[in-house]
Amino acid sequence: MIMFSPIFVTLLLVGPYQTHCQNCHMRELDICVATLVFSREYGVPETERELDIQCSFILEAQNCLLNYTKSCMMSTQSELLDLVGEGSNSLISQYCSSDTQIRERYLNKSACLSEALDQLTPCWKDLEAGLDKFGEISFDLRPSTFCCTYQRFFECVRKTIEDQCGVSGVEFILELLRIGFSRIPEVICSGSKYISKQCVDLLPPPGTEPKGSRSKSVLSRLLFYIKNT
Repeated sequence: MIMFSPIFVTLLLVGPYQTHCQNCHMRELDICVATLVFSREYGVPETERELDIQCSFILEAQNCLLNYTKSCMMSTQSELLDLVGEGSNSLISQYCSSDTQIRERYLNKSACLSEALDQLTPCWKDLEAGLDKFGEISFDLRPSTFCCTYQRFFECVRKTIEDQCGVSGVEFILELLRIGFSRIPEVICSGSKYISKQCVDLLPPPGTEPKGSRSKSVLSRLLFYIKNT
């Protein structure tokens, strides 16, 4: 979940604008995504060796994204990405370095987290359906729709992980999210409740079938690609 955050943030930043260089295209991010997608064939890592294999893909994707931002993004976009992505880079560094506390704690919980991740299909489905709305609504509704989608997805993930790993598992994932996103979603979306009337009106009902490759939302199509490759 965390490893895709830098690419999602990049798409959010460059989506409303043209890229800085005419030779650049957002399809180039497919290469970065494809690297991470390929790593999924190895499943959820549960040993040091499996972590090292996964990290080789994560670091390759991170370097791919860095090259894209240097070549294709305007300076203001690149600076904002650096600010937002600082936490993700820190988390990747801790996750992919030997003898770190984050790595050790992850390995201690990897078995139950692997089981929990297998149960997240309904959560991903609702996330994808929520992201579909980004291609259909006016720009002024996107912040509220993002927060409602994020809150609903997070609550679904929280409940699933708690069922499999207990409260300590949820606390660990919360810590990873806070490192990876620097509490940005928490701050931006602190007033949003996914069960509020506003969110109910903005979001498709739970269980709605996503539009997949037919979606007008770049983020939703990216998530569809990740899930089905």
